[in-house]
Amino acid sequence: MDGHYCCRDPLDTVTRMIDTARRLDLGFSALQLERIDDERYLVRFALNEADTLRARNFAARISLLFDLEMEPQHV
Repeated sequence: MDGHYCCRDPLDTVTRMIDTARRLDLGFSALQLERIDDERYLVRFALNEADTLRARNFAARISLLFDLEMEPQHV
C-alpha cells in the first residue's frame, strides 16, 4: 500500500503513523518527508503489505489523524 498525504506537523503525524503500523504489526518499505512550503509537508510511504486487512485497517486509522490529509493530486 502506498500513501501520499500532506500535514503541518510532520514529526507528530509520522510518529503516530509509525505507532499505528507497529500496533498492527506492519512495516514500511519506504517513508519520506518533504517540505512543500513554510507550513506544509508531504508524507509519502509504502507499507510492506499491499491489500490486506491490516493495511486497510492502517489506512482507516490514519484517515482519522487530524493533521493528515490526502495529497490533492492523489485524491
